Amino acid sequence: MLARQASTVSRLSRGRLVLGTGLGSDETGDFSRFGEPLGPRAAKFDEALAVVRAIRSGAEVHHRGEHLHVDLDAGEPEPHPIPTWTAMSTDHPRVLARAAAGDGIFPLAGPHPPAPEELARLVTAVRPPGRPFDVAVAGNASPVWDQPPTVDLGALTDPLDLSLTVVDAGPSRR
Repeated sequence: MLARQASTVSRLSRGRLVLGTGLGSDETGDFSRFGEPLGPRAAKFDEALAVVRAIRSGAEVHHRGEHLHVDLDAGEPEPHPIPTWTAMSTDHPRVLARAAAGDGIFPLAGPHPPAPEELARLVTAVRPPGRPFDVAVAGNASPVWDQPPTVDLGALTDPLDLSLTVVDAGPSRR
């Protein structure tokens, strides 16, 4: 279902969709209020991501996993690649491997963005060599917001003008 919905949004937006993924937590009842089991979800999540990627390729999919069973005939591949970003709040090896298999990360470091040294360490741990990889951090760096900035702009590696140009351009159209 997710692969089909992502495909529709990607086509409607002409390739501007970035699929954000993450295990989430039940701190505010995000799962329990909807009857979602609270047991271990990581294996099911990893399996589902692999199936979503296979479906997007357009190849025939016959998957018999621990959690999912999928049989689909070959179809057309997505006309626009759909980058997958992984939200992460830990550097557990399994989380790092999941993030490295995607196209970008969104580190969740609590109420403040990760320190530049921590961010650099995470990027080094997950960035696959030889292909683009996006890194998004939370924070208020826009001069139009009323709230004071909460991002140390001097710690960012790109000059502010370049960063604003990248934001204005929107997601990549790989």
